[in-house]
Formats: sequence, C-alpha cells, structure tokens
Amino acid sequence: MSHLTPLKRNEDWAIAPLKRMCEMKGWIFHENKGTHKWFGRWVGDSPLPPGLAVEQIGFCKHAIEIPGCSYEIGFYLDSKGKHQIFYDSWHSGGLDVTLGEDGHVLTDAYDVAKTVIWAEEKSYDWTLEIMETGATKITMAVNEWGGGGW
Repeated sequence: MSHLTPLKRNEDWAIAPLKRMCEMKGWIFHENKGTHKWFGRWVGDSPLPPGLAVEQIGFCKHAIEIPGCSYEIGFYLDSKGKHQIFYDSWHSGGLDVTLGEDGHVLTDAYDVAKTVIWAEEKSYDWTLEIMETGATKITMAVNEWGGGGW
C-alpha cells in the first residue's frame, strides 16, 4: 500500500541543514538521486499530496535513506522551485515509526542541524543533549576567540 505524506514548513528546505541532519542522525543523503524507494504503485486509497501527480511519485530531486527502513524520503521541487518532502508512510516501509507522527523527528532534527550550522557560522561552541522527554537541548557559548553577534 502507498500513503504519501507531505512534510510542511513555512520555509524552503535548505540542502546544507538536510545534509548536516543526515550526518548527525546517521542517515544517508543522496543528492540528485532522481528517485526514492516507496511502495512502487499508487493504489489510490488516500489523497495525493497537493501539487503531485501520480506519474511523479517516486521521481524526486534528492532522497534520504534511513538505515533499517525499506522506503526513503523524497525531495521534490514544486512549481516555485522550493523543495517539498514526501514519504510513503505505510507501516511496511518503516518511516512511519522512525519519523514519528507527522514526521516530527525529521523536522526537529532539521531545526537542530540548522541551529548548529548557525552557531558554527558565529564561531560559538555548542553541545547537544538528549533530554528524558526525547527533546534535544542545544547549549551555546562564546568560544575563546570571542565568537559573537549576540
């Protein structure tokens, strides 16, 4: 079965944080891969994501492979040139459990990677800590070179 799920953001998905997120999570970013793994056949039992035609499913710009999952996350370019993320959330592909409800594991990891990149650009020292709740705590400090901008 196929159930394509979009991950929505108010901003475009930038490539640098996606790559960094994959490094941090142990996932594999496939730049310009052209396809992503999914069920392989649209069965029509759920709505298509907005802006995606049946013949486009599985053909994407970039993909993320998550070890232990048989399906992959696909990055499609929309009509405005922005990256849109779709993945097959049917349970047999493993992404539904790995990414959590509404893909929050991916969106949270993306935000952490984006923040880490920002901290490094400012020359801040940073550490990550996973809290008991599963949330990620980022601690930043001005380093010995005086990384600043606060």
